[in-house]
Amino acid sequence: MKWMQRGRRFLAPQPLRDLIEGGRFETFPLLEAARINANEIQFDAVPGLFGLMVVQAGPFLADKDNRTAIAMAIDRPKLLTAFDIFAWRETVTLVPESLPNRADIARPDWAVPSMDQRRSMAAASIANWKRANGAIRPLRVALPRGYGSRIFFARLRADLAAVGVDIERVTADRPHDLRLIDLTAQQSSPAWYLDQLSCKFAAICSARADAIVAEARMTKDMTVRVQLLGQAEAEMQSTVGFIPIANPLRWSVVRPGLLGHFANGRGWHLLQYLGRDPT
Repeated sequence: MKWMQRGRRFLAPQPLRDLIEGGRFETFPLLEAARINANEIQFDAVPGLFGLMVVQAGPFLADKDNRTAIAMAIDRPKLLTAFDIFAWRETVTLVPESLPNRADIARPDWAVPSMDQRRSMAAASIANWKRANGAIRPLRVALPRGYGSRIFFARLRADLAAVGVDIERVTADRPHDLRLIDLTAQQSSPAWYLDQLSCKFAAICSARADAIVAEARMTKDMTVRVQLLGQAEAEMQSTVGFIPIANPLRWSVVRPGLLGHFANGRGWHLLQYLGRDPT
């Protein structure tokens, strides 16, 4: 970057770049502030996990109905629309429904009603819990630093306030109840997703699901493996220990005409190919 001086006025910094890598949701608003042309922004349609993981289970979050109410209250389309990114899509399942080797399991029950119905059901559930147990302290949500996190938190706070839950934003190094998970998948297998949500990493988990995943890894019959992983996903989905929101967002800024840089489903861009004619 360099600053250009004209008389006594300093103009905006002029970027000297051909490629910017590693973009995520929390830094995306900087592109608008920097007035980056839309034709220079490249999105990678990466699968993975983007949602809220429960890391402190009690007392409020120890109740599965309360975790379900939070999952129901989040208006995913409205939240993502706040970023105005066509490539960012909502999800309600642990494993992408488009994954070819995923078993055909039902969506979670909480995702079936309309958004208005879900919000009404969530508000009633939270109100019942408050009557029986008293007030709920604000839940601490760990988010990365960045302008995108501010937008995300503002939408999340509005959604949860509408059903009677207050939240506050913290960084991951401070005590928190919920943590945003933003991971791109390293394998095209349901097992990868279930591993990330296993009892090794998650406070709310299913030892039975973990055992089924281990059994699936041992079998050589692919049909049986798919069925077992589907059973494990359904079991893990029922715990509501992880609340899916969307696919991960990954972006790059690429100078028009730069050879050797292509969007892909892994978000991997090997620098040794830059500048080379793909033909």
